[in-house]
Amino acid sequence: MTQPATTVPCAPPTAGGAATAEAPSAALAALLDALPRALLLVDADAGVRFANAAAGDLLRRGGALRVSGHRLLAAGAADTQRLRHAVAAAHGQAQRRTLLALRGAGAEVLTLLLWSVAAPAEALVAVFAADHGPAVLNLALLRRLHGLTPAEARIAARLAAGGTLDDIAAELRVRRSTVRTHLQRVLAKTGAARQSELARLLLSGAAALRLPPGEIHQA
Repeated sequence: MTQPATTVPCAPPTAGGAATAEAPSAALAALLDALPRALLLVDADAGVRFANAAAGDLLRRGGALRVSGHRLLAAGAADTQRLRHAVAAAHGQAQRRTLLALRGAGAEVLTLLLWSVAAPAEALVAVFAADHGPAVLNLALLRRLHGLTPAEARIAARLAAGGTLDDIAAELRVRRSTVRTHLQRVLAKTGAARQSELARLLLSGAAALRLPPGEIHQA
């Protein structure tokens, strides 16, 4: 049975130069694109004013959330109605956040957090999506942060994305024992005790940011 939207009382977000009625500034848009989580800004009618890079990936997959005619839709008519009702209810209500679960194909469930934000020209609703798509880590940052070799960084990224030792060995055309050796070195360098801890560490770290190409300086 589909769960209704859940309202979560909270303090209003900080309005740091957020979005205009059309879209965030170019500088702010670049910062939002670096977020590993999908973020969209929509108006009261669920019209999409901005989608960061992660949201673009999510929408292109066409699962539980999509866009048609510049308006945000769910996979089914009933969920689309729930989504638009939740957006309209959240619009202009800076004192609350709303959780909404949408169903996609099969067993896919996408959880959204709707949060009203004050823009200079009009109020918008920020839609954060807890997307469980494939994780993409910045290999250069992995190497810099943890002192990994290129091979160790490749294997660490695949492990964080849910790959098994056998899968990675087949993909990289190396022996399983080679992958295991690299894993042990990665664990030692990162301080993680086991593979699951390693995945949490990497996915919550700076290497999960979607940074544009360019040199990264060490402070």
